[in-house]
Amino acid sequence: MENYIGLLFSLIISIVIMLIIMTGSFLIMLFSSGDDGMRYCFFKTLYFDSVTHLDGSVKMSFGFTGEYLPGLIFTACLLTFIYSSFCMVKSLLNYRENLIEQRKK
Repeated sequence: MENYIGLLFSLIISIVIMLIIMTGSFLIMLFSSGDDGMRYCFFKTLYFDSVTHLDGSVKMSFGFTGEYLPGLIFTACLLTFIYSSFCMVKSLLNYRENLIEQRKK
């Protein structure tokens, strides 16, 4: 049961980290250039398009491009790293506990 809880926490942490990185890369892309046109970020999963009309008005649009695979791969890599770190720390703590029990005997 502990492994499922660890896996669930690892999944939640992976998704939160991915969303933070996506938001950060979008904000950096958004304020990096004042030029018109289409700009992409985070492995071309997010886009921002701005067009300046002749009357001076600006039309802006942003959203997902429909490419979900890079986000899923990124989340899977993070999940693997975080869960393996969790398992390693757990096994090291169990080993330490066993050493302390053996020392008391």
